[in-house]
Amino acid sequence: MTATSTSTPDAFVTVPGDRHSEVARTLAEPVPQALSALDQLGLWGNLGVSLLGFTGAVVTLAVGGLTSAVRKRDDRAVPTTAA
Repeated sequence: MTATSTSTPDAFVTVPGDRHSEVARTLAEPVPQALSALDQLGLWGNLGVSLLGFTGAVVTLAVGGLTSAVRKRDDRAVPTTAA
C-alpha cells in the first residue's frame, strides 16, 4: 500500500526519509515536528534556571538555620572565669 496524493487539503502526507517527524495520534491530524535546537536550548535552559532557584533556596535556608543554631548554642554557653 502506498501513500497517494489527493485533492483534499487535510489528507495525510507521508514524507519518506524525514527523520524529524513523529507519529500523529490519528491519521487525520498533521504530523508533529520535533523541537529545533533553539527550542531545545530554551527548554533545558528553563529547567536549569528552575532547578537553580530551588537549589539556592535550599542552600539559603540550610545556611540560615545553621548560623542561628550556632548563635543559640553560643548564647547558652556559660562563661568560665580564668583563675
